[in-house]
Amino acid sequence: QADGLNLTRTFSGSYCETVGNFNIANNTLAPAAGKLNCPWARSDQGGYAGGGKKFDLTKWDAQYFERLKDFVAKADDAGVVVELVLFCPFYEDSMWNLSPMNAKNNVNGVSTVGREQVYALKDDKLTAIQKEMVRKIVTELKGFQNLYYEICNEPYFGGVTLEWQATIAQVITETEQGLGVKHLIAQNIANNRQKIEKPNPQVSIFNFHYA
Repeated sequence: QADGLNLTRTFSGSYCETVGNFNIANNTLAPAAGKLNCPWARSDQGGYAGGGKKFDLTKWDAQYFERLKDFVAKADDAGVVVELVLFCPFYEDSMWNLSPMNAKNNVNGVSTVGREQVYALKDDKLTAIQKEMVRKIVTELKGFQNLYYEICNEPYFGGVTLEWQATIAQVITETEQGLGVKHLIAQNIANNRQKIEKPNPQVSIFNFHYA
């Protein structure tokens, strides 16, 4: 608001980076040890690669959702629209090593696939967990108007399939139909340019990076 901007692009917390990735100084996607704030609750079992307890992908972190709603509300007060990015591919092993969806970081035995198959409908249990996360976020944010959802940041890296993206769009749509609300859905198409063939009718915004 102070800089005259009216949009913020914010990641959900399902993805994070390590200090030093991409040579970014003060990287807000790279939490300090033990400080990752994401939708899933911590378990009572130690050993998370990023510091602290492992995650339980069947339970929610109530404090996370309080903070998320407070953030979106403050953005609304400032006249700022929130593009909430639900997922992001793991560009390098260093990022996958910190993911709660990596089996070594959770107590649920998820996932059975590697970092380039996380968003490809290859692991039914993992896909179910991803769907539940989307339903939870969409339900918690149902009352906000200054909001739209991006399915996945830069899905053209790291094996993210169109079928998986369509599945997530369907989950958003069906959940919101049940809630009686509707927010726009964005799909990140390409860096620079690409012709859009057979656009998903549930998607309203097509994002291009560095266009």
